[in-house]
Amino acid sequence: MENLSDKLLKEKKIPMHMPGHKRNIALFPHLEGISAEQDITEITGFDNLHGACGILKKSMDAAAQLRGVKSALYLINGSTCGILAAVTACVPYGGKIIMARNCHKSVYNAAGLVRANTVYLVPDHEPLTGGYGCISPETVENAVKKNTDASLIVITSPTYEGIVSDISSISRIAHMANIPVLVDAAHGAHFGFGNFPQSASACGADISVESLHKTLSSLTQTSVCYISGNIVSPDLIAEKLAVFESSSPSYLLLASIDGCINQLRKESDRLFSSWQSALKRFYIKAQNFKNIHLLDNTDGRFFDLDESKIVIFAENISGKTMFSRLYEYGIECEMAAPGYTLAMTGIGDTDKSLSILFNALMEIDREIPALPKNFTSFPLYPPLPPRELLPWENSGRPCEAVDIRRAVGRISAESIWAYPPGIPILVPGEKISSDAADVMNSYSRCGIELSSAEKDKILVIK
Repeated sequence: MENLSDKLLKEKKIPMHMPGHKRNIALFPHLEGISAEQDITEITGFDNLHGACGILKKSMDAAAQLRGVKSALYLINGSTCGILAAVTACVPYGGKIIMARNCHKSVYNAAGLVRANTVYLVPDHEPLTGGYGCISPETVENAVKKNTDASLIVITSPTYEGIVSDISSISRIAHMANIPVLVDAAHGAHFGFGNFPQSASACGADISVESLHKTLSSLTQTSVCYISGNIVSPDLIAEKLAVFESSSPSYLLLASIDGCINQLRKESDRLFSSWQSALKRFYIKAQNFKNIHLLDNTDGRFFDLDESKIVIFAENISGKTMFSRLYEYGIECEMAAPGYTLAMTGIGDTDKSLSILFNALMEIDREIPALPKNFTSFPLYPPLPPRELLPWENSGRPCEAVDIRRAVGRISAESIWAYPPGIPILVPGEKISSDAADVMNSYSRCGIELSSAEKDKILVIK
């Protein structure tokens, strides 16, 4: 039987997906040295992640200093455990949370754990992709005025597609009401370096959870939780992390975090200059495309846009078709949505990898007029469905799986999303509208799988 290592060596695809190191060991020596020899436990002299006071404490202090924040906590169960810890630390049982509707499923899970009353912030609609855009400060301000008893505001910025919200203004609004702001910046660990947008922490977020592996040179499942200001207690978040994070943390993962932070401290200017120069040359050449379009912010409709996320779309082919065509050219992209494909770059990308992507897209661009028209843009998320029950109030109720069309008017008993990006179309307790059914059926027609219990069916309350 073929094992994972052999298969990976044989396929040799160009990785336009996370992790950000892109398996470029030559560029990141700290990754080459990580092996089973370093797979240790909390032995003498190597500290303890849950109660760090030695080498790990010094490394986390260096990370905090690099980010310009009060405290940094290393995460080896991904950004998910940081989100779970932050939400449960800030929101009391039965409390209220104001959260963006485009939050990752981990935020919804955290809200369910504390049985929170959730108030949703609906982002602007992004017509080119059919997905979500920015969360406007006005939307946050209106929500805060109506919910001054909220314990936390959660925003996703940047989004999977690189769309950035105005965290500075949002933080000011929240702090006037003494409400802390948690930013799920899993896709923004590279912010604040080079010419990329400012980090969420620099913009005033009280908590920022960032996945080092998504765009930087750390192993998959490694993240950092940064804590700023005086509203949130780092000790309380650390206490909650001890619940959600393994009590036997991998020192291979910790070594990759430490190496990544250390290299950023010493070589960030060189590394980011190289990455951004390669991106700039790619985007200049991409102006020659006639039928393929890339998401941009030339009209200023976003507060900001992270151009390390290359969002590719064309009116006459679906995202899945584009994904498959690029795969034929030896390129593995991050994600296929119904209307677009996401090629995710990282700090390990070079002129070579981006030139291969450009050349493939240029050839596809020439072929597109000859391809059959098989895609029509549609919204990826319906208007906010009416809530009949809070998500956790579904627990224990009898339910049944019904065809999506027959489910209209029923109450959903499960969350429905496409993964990636893991943003719900429906949440348990919401009434299934015809708009929601249309969206779910459209995903199926485009060959995008949803998280439902059964294909083309949905669990509803009896």
